[in-house]
Amino acid sequence: MARSTRDGFFALALAAAGLLAGCGSKLGVGDPAPPLSVSKWLKGEPVLVFAPGKTHVVEFWASWCGPCRMVVPHVSALQKKYPDVVFIGVNVWERNPAQGEAFVKEQGDRMDYRVAQDDLSAGPDKGKMATDWLKAAGRDGIPCAFVVDGKGRIAWVGHPMDPGMEKAIEAAKP
Repeated sequence: MARSTRDGFFALALAAAGLLAGCGSKLGVGDPAPPLSVSKWLKGEPVLVFAPGKTHVVEFWASWCGPCRMVVPHVSALQKKYPDVVFIGVNVWERNPAQGEAFVKEQGDRMDYRVAQDDLSAGPDKGKMATDWLKAAGRDGIPCAFVVDGKGRIAWVGHPMDPGMEKAIEAAKP
């Protein structure tokens, strides 16, 4: 192999390695939380940005998801227990947005926290919240929740029924 060809090959290999290394980076604990970017608010007062000094919980669900439905009373109970924490349920991966809206209406006071809907116009899994949060964090299942601390950083990621979520909320509170 000629020197210039070999040098070109090594340069190409290094560039490819750099691209692959970037592919492994994921959204996780300690990272700044992505912006809230929903198509509409279905319930409660809209939250446009993470308020400094305030803890937020962003929980992802869909109406067709049985485990998501089972989590609703738990998240509502946590909202009551921690009234100073902002809980936001985000409807993602919904095949028919009207079903998500109907589910929220059907839940009434049982779903006692803010609820928004991802932009589902590009497809159920292509919304900004699904992409910037779930996909970026390597999460391929719902329900999934993120605790965001008062500095706007992710403090915890996991299933909303995991006791670790409540511990993270306690630790993140100002």
